[in-house]
Amino acid sequence: MPKEADIRIKQAIAALLKGRGFKVDIIRPRPGRSTADLMAQKGGQTFVVEIKDKFDDPAMTEREAVLLEQGHIVSRSESMGSRNNMSGVIQNGVNQLIEHCDDGDCFRVLWLNARGRDSELQVRQLRATLYGIAQLVDFGSKPQDSRECYYFHESSFFTHRAVLDGAIVATDQHGSLCINSYSPRLRTFRESALVSTFEEGVCDPENLERASRIYVADCDHERQDGKALLDYIRRKYGRERLYNLGIEQHSAEMHVRP
Repeated sequence: MPKEADIRIKQAIAALLKGRGFKVDIIRPRPGRSTADLMAQKGGQTFVVEIKDKFDDPAMTEREAVLLEQGHIVSRSESMGSRNNMSGVIQNGVNQLIEHCDDGDCFRVLWLNARGRDSELQVRQLRATLYGIAQLVDFGSKPQDSRECYYFHESSFFTHRAVLDGAIVATDQHGSLCINSYSPRLRTFRESALVSTFEEGVCDPENLERASRIYVADCDHERQDGKALLDYIRRKYGRERLYNLGIEQHSAEMHVRP
């Protein structure tokens, strides 16, 4: 990303947090060291924030543009689940957060901006990557009940539980704060000024499970062992005909000339 655009994004997010009562400082880069972007403070609490933008693959975008200009139809099939490239974005952000608050006296948060062609799809993919979400369908219920299952797949929140307290997943129109239920600072983070600031836009797996809106795979099974995980979820929730349904989004685009 161009340096000027990067600065504008930092300033915009800093202004948003200041408007909600936070004292915010932009962290200056240090030569040879990884640094986060913002330090925000409110109510005696400190939050270190690293901002990451998720764009479309530029090579793929260029190839599609050529095909569209030639009059071809461009079709796309994309998983709505976790993505390796998004795991990489999150890993990079965590590496920058690690440099701060070694004494544990602050909260560390990623701000993930979905800036692709289909930002809403990217939001779902980012959330699925953070939480390891699978879509499970109960074929024994009428009508058939379909719910997300958190931590069914490998999840960035579990992988980086020692560092990452939460992540804000945002588009230009809206954002939500996702709480890492494996963070050792979970209880205090839930009660923090940042969580209370987002109010209705908070994703907390414990609350969602209590409201019977999701399943949670809170077990020690290997995440590659889908059968064992499904058996555990079936027993936990008393759903004998529960199955993992991978979901993809299909779309097509063409240019129509007058």
